[in-house]
Amino acid sequence: MGQVFNFEAFSRECSRSFLPVDFPVGVCFESLHDNCEEILDIYHPDRSDLLACAAGCGSCCILNVSVLIPEASNILAYLEAQAVNVRCDLEQSLDQLWVRIRGVDDEERICMRQPCCFLSDAGSCMIYPVRPLLCRGVTSTDAEDCRQALHVSQDQEKSVVEMNLFQRDLYTSAYMGLSEGLEERGADGRGFEITGLLRYMLRNPEKRPDLESGFRLKWSDLA
Repeated sequence: MGQVFNFEAFSRECSRSFLPVDFPVGVCFESLHDNCEEILDIYHPDRSDLLACAAGCGSCCILNVSVLIPEASNILAYLEAQAVNVRCDLEQSLDQLWVRIRGVDDEERICMRQPCCFLSDAGSCMIYPVRPLLCRGVTSTDAEDCRQALHVSQDQEKSVVEMNLFQRDLYTSAYMGLSEGLEERGADGRGFEITGLLRYMLRNPEKRPDLESGFRLKWSDLA
């Protein structure tokens, strides 16, 4: 095709187009996701034919995943539309997982093989329609290569997982653009591990408006 995509310009556009001017700071995630998919359709129209990712795999769902506060709010809104017993079970799962993974780095998390609490027993993502931006950027062209790369000990040589780098960079640019836009508006643009942040927001519903309006969490708040 010969087209060159400007990721920096896209990141800047994300900081302006998908964030409202006034508080509380929300994000038009549906529009952002649609926009990213449209870009992918233009630059990589045949990408689905090359990817091995599908429901039932879940090999990559043992990674630390960073989310922004508006992403967490969007996920919570989706979860709160589910049955009450699902939310209760989820809060317990978040508690148990956070005890195991809080403070661990990416390599340690992989070696621990602790799956995301949103991964169902069947290997499907329970929050797939509202999954984080950085999750959307992770792909693999070979499911077995992905399993092998993510199931090794710390002293073993890591194998390379072939992925769609354009898709990874696109969603990373969107994430960074939103982060910068939040900071420019006086909100907290830092990323937090999804388990700890969702756990905090479920346990402290009265704090959500403050978080969406610029309150900055401390590590001790998540502990």
